[in-house]
Amino acid sequence: MALFSGGGLRGTDMRRVRRQLRLTRWSLWAEAIARAFWPAFVVICFSLALALFGGFAAFGPEVHRVLLGVAALALAAALVYGGARFRRPLEADARDRLDEGHPRRPLATLEDELAVGVGAENSESVWRAHRKRAAAAASELKAGMPKPRLQRFDHWALRLVAPVLLIGGIIAAGGDWMGRVLSIADPAPVQAAGDPAFADRVAMAEAWATPPAYTGLSTIYLRRDDTTAEATAIPQGSQITIRVTDAGPQPTLEGGEVLGLGDFQGLGGGLAEATGILSGSGTLKILNGENVLAEWPIDMIPDTAPEIDLDGMPTVTVTRALDTQFSARDDYGVVSAWAEIAPEGHDPEAAKGLPLPIINYGLPLPITGHAR
Repeated sequence: MALFSGGGLRGTDMRRVRRQLRLTRWSLWAEAIARAFWPAFVVICFSLALALFGGFAAFGPEVHRVLLGVAALALAAALVYGGARFRRPLEADARDRLDEGHPRRPLATLEDELAVGVGAENSESVWRAHRKRAAAAASELKAGMPKPRLQRFDHWALRLVAPVLLIGGIIAAGGDWMGRVLSIADPAPVQAAGDPAFADRVAMAEAWATPPAYTGLSTIYLRRDDTTAEATAIPQGSQITIRVTDAGPQPTLEGGEVLGLGDFQGLGGGLAEATGILSGSGTLKILNGENVLAEWPIDMIPDTAPEIDLDGMPTVTVTRALDTQFSARDDYGVVSAWAEIAPEGHDPEAAKGLPLPIINYGLPLPITGHAR
């Protein structure tokens, strides 16, 4: 290759240019793979996100199978589409891409040959100087980051939405994310409840509680067959979901009325689910006929009201501003505080003449922004 011979690059410069060419080749491979297979990436992310959010199980076994088939066909079509569009980057492509980093295109210059004046001392000396300057410029070239420019093909930005949903699903699933992902390929049986085929299957129950967003707490899982004598502490207002699989007759729920849960709703295929908002402490007991599938004591953590107090009387600063010292606290942190100023016992509606308006203004929180 004239690039590395004939008075071209040598030594350290040669090794550096070769390293930058290698990085450029990797960048071009990444671009080619991204442009060809981004639809397959979107299909995989959407499918996993749906499973992590419990979508496959929530729609019942029949719809689960339909969604699984649609996802499989979409993935196969995306892979075929990607295989047809994929183009293997060539060595010349890497040199051209790296050469774009300099206006004089030094790599192309180093591959040129002297056509006129061969054997003439003056012409060859000028040519050697020209190649020397090109070699110096080539040693400064740097490989750039991949530029797939997918916005030309993905006008709806699905390549960005899909991974965001996937990350949200992982966060929502918590410690049970692997089980939900594996459930994609393991739909519940389609047989009707009470079918003899269910006699050999072991009914199982699981539950999880999603605390209110303002608590900042993650989902709390009550594991399958994890019957324990110790009460599980769950914040007030949490949404509780109980799911029973492979149950024959409709399962029953004891203690649900104490905790704010409704009765089980059959989803077909031996799958039943009960949901509600936690409003008290008690024991959840799930029965399948006379058999106890699970029993979970729950201790509700009450949501206490926030408190705020004045630390001394308000004062006046040198600039005639009102200086108010206060302290505020809440079990899950304080995100905002405000003050109202009005004459004690003043009722604007009953006042005679011009009523005095109540003055409202926000109170500053710690500069760190920490809610606690």
